[in-house]
Amino acid sequence: MSKRLGKLARRYAKALLGSIPGEGITALAGMTEAQSAAQGLLSFAEVWEKDPQLADVIANPMFDARQRIKALEGIAAAMKLPDVTTRFLRVLFERDRIAAVAEVAAAFSELADDAANVVPVTVTTARAIDESEKKEIEVGLKRLIEGTAAYVWNVDAKLLGGMVVSYRGKMIDGSLSGRLESLEKRLVG
Repeated sequence: MSKRLGKLARRYAKALLGSIPGEGITALAGMTEAQSAAQGLLSFAEVWEKDPQLADVIANPMFDARQRIKALEGIAAAMKLPDVTTRFLRVLFERDRIAAVAEVAAAFSELADDAANVVPVTVTTARAIDESEKKEIEVGLKRLIEGTAAYVWNVDAKLLGGMVVSYRGKMIDGSLSGRLESLEKRLVG
């Protein structure tokens, strides 16, 4: 993402967050209204990125603007996006920023999680682990992470053993490969 586009995305994301009244819990799985809007925006951005014809039709000024906005709203309705998300997509369209929807969605999702004190946590293990092991790891990490952790679990056999945890720009490398690298650096340097 270019620096200019990043600033633009953050500006629109902040504006959307500011337009959502309060941070009450919605009926959607205990998410705040902002998180629900973020999920809808991310879903639309995924469709936008995967379907170049959709992007061509909606962003192409050669087609009538009313027809393009109708198509945009039709897609939003078919996806059952929250009203605030649909209205925001319309704003992006009207301001000729719809092509930046993926970047805006990513920026807004981050802001919505921050506002709800949700911390994205990525845990990469050397092998697949079962649910009881995941729960045990989550309990251990709860002492380190302030906020509500949202876990993403990955497997990477290159780790050889152990795991790597990353959250809020921090990384805990408890992998065997990481320990071997550290040992090698100490022996060489």
